[in-house]
Amino acid sequence: MGGVKDMLFDSPERDIENLPREAHAELEGHPFEVNDQWLKDCEDEDDIRTAINGWWYSRYCDPAQSTPYAGREGGYLFIHGGPFDPSDLLHDRFGDLVEHELIEDIVGDLIAEVGDQWAPVHGVGEDWYDDEFGVIVDRQTPVMARLTDRLASLRSVLALKGDPAAEQLVRNMVYASAFSAFETYLWETMVFWVDNDSTVVRNILTKHAKLKVATVKWQDVFAKVESAKDDIKGLLQRTVWHRWDEVRPWLISGLDIKVPEFTGFREALLARHDIVHRSGMALDGTPVNITLERIDELFEKIEAYARLLEELLDGRDTDADRFPDM
Repeated sequence: MGGVKDMLFDSPERDIENLPREAHAELEGHPFEVNDQWLKDCEDEDDIRTAINGWWYSRYCDPAQSTPYAGREGGYLFIHGGPFDPSDLLHDRFGDLVEHELIEDIVGDLIAEVGDQWAPVHGVGEDWYDDEFGVIVDRQTPVMARLTDRLASLRSVLALKGDPAAEQLVRNMVYASAFSAFETYLWETMVFWVDNDSTVVRNILTKHAKLKVATVKWQDVFAKVESAKDDIKGLLQRTVWHRWDEVRPWLISGLDIKVPEFTGFREALLARHDIVHRSGMALDGTPVNITLERIDELFEKIEAYARLLEELLDGRDTDADRFPDM
């Protein structure tokens, strides 16, 4: 494994790209995210190691790479977040998917390489909140109502008539835009609760894997408390809201509800990827032609998921297990 790990450290994408397509939870964006179901079913230990190492190295690095060092204080100044312990984070992320012994083995390699104090790869500015690129959610316009209005506007676009090629393009654009409406709904939901419920802020700070292990010096405590809400909103602002393995931890840790899986959206998300990033062409070069039936199906899934989430938020003690996976 040593040679593979060394290569991965130099260029993580090199090995990650050799993983099967289904190993990727998302086909775009950074950092690399693993498909949980694939990982749980995978029987190839080398692939499991590559996936977990890829997940780690795309997020964390040796502090010597980007973290200031203070000799007098006897160590690194983790001004961008951290330090991050591989044992805590890998067991938290993969403990329900991979054998404990294998995770421990990977943790041992990482600690042997750097130690138990790693820095974030993209730490600079991660939690900086920019008002110009944020969202404003007030009590007068519920988030669910916004989603309903956006989907209704997209439905009205389907009434536009033109030549067959133009109508097909409209259907594809509406399909992809529906995902944008859903992502905005999820983002606005989190921002609303962060702004209006101090318990949500406290939950995120103490339960979210990215924040609960952060180190804060005593002299910075009050400043961090005062900026906590904006720091969280900055992280939310930089979240890719169709990367479900990043979205669910925000909802679960902050809202303290058992959030349903997003597995039912995977096929639709692949089609959205082809429309947005391949100009409407599938991986094999065939055109993606979205039908009205597929649009209706996606809209129904989005609305059903949003209604379920609203129900869970209305009664925090509601058990999501009694609902089918979306």
